[in-house]
Amino acid sequence: MKYLLDSNAVIDILRDDKKVALKYQLETIKRNEIAICSIVYYEIIRGFKIREATKKLENFLQFSKNWCQNGVKTPFRMFKSLEN
Repeated sequence: MKYLLDSNAVIDILRDDKKVALKYQLETIKRNEIAICSIVYYEIIRGFKIREATKKLENFLQFSKNWCQNGVKTPFRMFKSLEN
């Protein structure tokens, strides 16, 4: 089964809150079953950059690289430029 996460789900997972139910669900999901669409990817990166939350941005990029199927596919160059 594939799971497409929205921005709220991703933010909940990235929080350091042990009570978040999604964290428990991740333990039963295979890494290649999770996906983030490019719009959510952009939304999260943009939000962290506006807030200058570099550590949170790094955590998100690591999460998307490690957990999402083949990383996140970003069809537009502007998304790639946000990562740098």
